[in-house]
Amino acid sequence: MAPGSPALLLLSLLSLPSLSPGATGCPAACRCYSATVECGALRLRVVPPGIPPGTQTLFLQDNSIARLEPGILAPLAALRRLYLHNNSLRALEPGAFGAQSRLLELALTGNRLRGLRVGAFSGLAQLRILYLAGNQLVQLLDFTFLHLPRLQELHLQENSIELLEDQALAGLSSLALLDLSRNQLGTISREALQPLASLQVLRLTGGEPAGRDFRGSSFLGDG
Repeated sequence: MAPGSPALLLLSLLSLPSLSPGATGCPAACRCYSATVECGALRLRVVPPGIPPGTQTLFLQDNSIARLEPGILAPLAALRRLYLHNNSLRALEPGAFGAQSRLLELALTGNRLRGLRVGAFSGLAQLRILYLAGNQLVQLLDFTFLHLPRLQELHLQENSIELLEDQALAGLSSLALLDLSRNQLGTISREALQPLASLQVLRLTGGEPAGRDFRGSSFLGDG
């Protein structure tokens, strides 16, 4: 298990005192630990009501959530970490995370996302880590990640990405790690990687034009 992984964080939280499910200020069937709410593996189809507005870490993994209703996350402006992995999300509406200006980590691994609309991540100016692995993405369009100036890790492995448009990664000037392994990319243009001034690790394995990590700026054609 990787250090800092959502599962490891959840295991450590389980040892803390908690409010009983359904207690005042805690959604029914969920468990609440100070500023953390754990609603994983409850067969939820929607984000449950009643999540305390001061929540900083929210676990919603391993449910059947297919859509983030407009405004459903608006009261949760204090969120720092949001785990929505292993759900059934098919799309992200522009502005879905508009109130999460403090969010540092967002896990969307293992959903059913086939595309990402421009503006899907607007409002996430502080985001550092974004997990999008194991979805059904087939292309990344221009300016998809434009609103993520402080993003440091972008995990896109195990999708079906065939096309990376030249400006798809525009705005990611702080990105240090980009994982595009196990996709269907035939080529990646130099223009597509040009915005990545801070890139240290680029992972391309499993059918892409490279079978190892590229480190440093030489691959980007700097100079």
